[in-house]
Amino acid sequence: MLTVLARPDQFVGARSYGRHVNRTDRLYALVEELRACAPRRRSARELALLYEVSARTIERDIGALQQAGVPIYADAGRSGGYTVDKSLTLPPLNGRVL
Repeated sequence: MLTVLARPDQFVGARSYGRHVNRTDRLYALVEELRACAPRRRSARELALLYEVSARTIERDIGALQQAGVPIYADAGRSGGYTVDKSLTLPPLNGRVL
């Protein structure tokens, strides 16, 4: 079975973030990407391409988010990847200043 990586235009942000993004911003963007595409899974390799970091960096970031209590789940194997339980996250804030 051939595993096909998602093209960059298939990501929610549809753009590359570059290497000059600090870790806090990347962690936030990572959660938002997983939340927006849930229940589909994203592999560490796909996320690494999007954020222009190594797959190992993504794995460390996912571990840090899981330790912080973010409901990120991993499935192993060729068709595996990371996903977030959308029912346990808050919707995006679309507030207006009055």
